[in-house]
Amino acid sequence: MSLQAVADRRVFASVTDGAKLTERYVPSERLGAVTGPDRPEAMIWQACTSSTGAARVHVEGPAGSGKTSLILSIIGQLARAAPGKPVQPLVVNTGASSALLKNQTAFLDFMLDLIAIEGRFATLDTRELAEATADQITLTPAAVTHQIGVDAKVLSYSATLTAAIKTITAGRNAAKTEATFRRIIKALAADFRPLVVIDDTDHFAGGGANGTIDEQALTQLYTHGIHTLAEYPQLDLIVAIQPRFRDLPAVADVESRFGFTCVEVAQLPAETEDLALRRVLERRLQLADIDSAVADLIDDLALAALQSAYFTRGCDLRWVLDQAHEAATRAVSAKADMITLAHVQPLLLG
Repeated sequence: MSLQAVADRRVFASVTDGAKLTERYVPSERLGAVTGPDRPEAMIWQACTSSTGAARVHVEGPAGSGKTSLILSIIGQLARAAPGKPVQPLVVNTGASSALLKNQTAFLDFMLDLIAIEGRFATLDTRELAEATADQITLTPAAVTHQIGVDAKVLSYSATLTAAIKTITAGRNAAKTEATFRRIIKALAADFRPLVVIDDTDHFAGGGANGTIDEQALTQLYTHGIHTLAEYPQLDLIVAIQPRFRDLPAVADVESRFGFTCVEVAQLPAETEDLALRRVLERRLQLADIDSAVADLIDDLALAALQSAYFTRGCDLRWVLDQAHEAATRAVSAKADMITLAHVQPLLLG
């Protein structure tokens, strides 16, 4: 019955919703990947809570490796327990149109439109993300829980935001666009720590033929987008990238010029017999309120095959999770009590 529930409810399958990604995130130390201050969570937390300057962070990992989950998990923890001002995160998806990156003004116009659509400088429900991290390992000993009553602070810059939206709808030019964006950021920074996340570079710049890098798109993104944002000292900035993107001159230039910290997403450990994938699946069973252990639902040979595929597929955890779901579906269809190598192997060879 448990395996039936796992298949029917897509317990092992990958997800895209922000809160679901956050609550399913398994901290790097639980994976046995890295401990101490070198943990990716700790490095991002340090950058986003530093009192000496705004965060400039590259979160690096292959497609499907968990960059978004890591970033959203940290945002959730910042919303729960960050010292100082509460975070206001604006997640920017630039992959919809290359036209918004043709120059700096076009990019800032896009940013202003995004803020106007949302009605504030935020595209995420920080309360929801904070709740999603409630039972995870926190990075600080005490929870501040900034977000209770935070909407009252939003009012402190609502007048500026309303005036700015009226201004940009009345007619735009380069000087007006830049001045309007600067006014909004200045007003926001009085009560919040504004954070911009560029999270879709995999889709935007990694979409060339046969998986090649779209160098023109990536150059425009960094020259007209990320470079522009990095010049605002009040803005924290996190950009998710693939390792190969850093070889492009425009990326290397911005990273060097603005002192970006490179944070690598934790991977399942390779130099060990430990099947760390088990803890990823355990987290999903826990959230689904399924009492069965992973060992009751999938045998070690099948689990080892899935973890081996993780490495051969370039550490694409999203793909591996979807294969685990498909294997569960096949096992149920075969009226099996658990997932075995017979259910997994055809998927990995296909």
